[in-house]
Amino acid sequence: MNAERQAMHAGEAVAEALREEGVEKVYSVPGSHIHPIYDGLSRVESIRMVTCKQEPNVSLMADAYGRITGKPGVCLVTAGPGGLNSMAGVAQAYGAASPMIHIGGAVPLTADMEAFHGVDQPAFVHHMFEHITKWSARVERIEDIPEVFAKAFHIARSGRPGPVHVELPRLSDYSEYILQETPAVLPPYKSIPPIVNAPDARDVDRFARRLMEATSPVIAAPTSPASSPPSRAASPICPRSSAPTPTVSAS
Repeated sequence: MNAERQAMHAGEAVAEALREEGVEKVYSVPGSHIHPIYDGLSRVESIRMVTCKQEPNVSLMADAYGRITGKPGVCLVTAGPGGLNSMAGVAQAYGAASPMIHIGGAVPLTADMEAFHGVDQPAFVHHMFEHITKWSARVERIEDIPEVFAKAFHIARSGRPGPVHVELPRLSDYSEYILQETPAVLPPYKSIPPIVNAPDARDVDRFARRLMEATSPVIAAPTSPASSPPSRAASPICPRSSAPTPTVSAS
């Protein structure tokens, strides 16, 4: 199977992963560390690139996309300040259970000490995102790209949705390539279905009894379409409980 596939660079592998996951839009601010991904995406007609003026807007727009559609919003930022400047929107998505794939460039694999914004730890951005995402991954081998992105989308969609951070280092400070210069033949991309946890029937019965026995109940329904339309979700309950149902924002 692998012999029938063409060799590709890291940017093309990322583009293939996004295409196979059904991504329609990518919000981004260009940067030299992610140009290979731009190159790969330029040959995917089904994906529209949305260029933003500032990195904070990149993650905020991806968060909004995730809340409105229920699908992972995808954003792409360059290394170092590009990733850090976008952290607010990622943290907001984490708190609001909004699915997001946050892709970033990273400190080159062969960077010298203090060569990149005076920071010696190559994975410092990766570790910062560990605290505001469901999963943070740093790819250091081109052959790991399909598996990492399949896992990233799986985690972002499963259970309580949320953001995932994936970063890919450039080969060197002035290299045109991510991870390695030589293209590689990678296995076909295989998406991993999300895990949707059904509520325990005993919990449903317990909360239903509490609601029906309450004297002045109020149902606060979420406005996020990802959580299903509030009117549809609450409509079977409201007439029986006579409970007012205001909608609330997750932000």
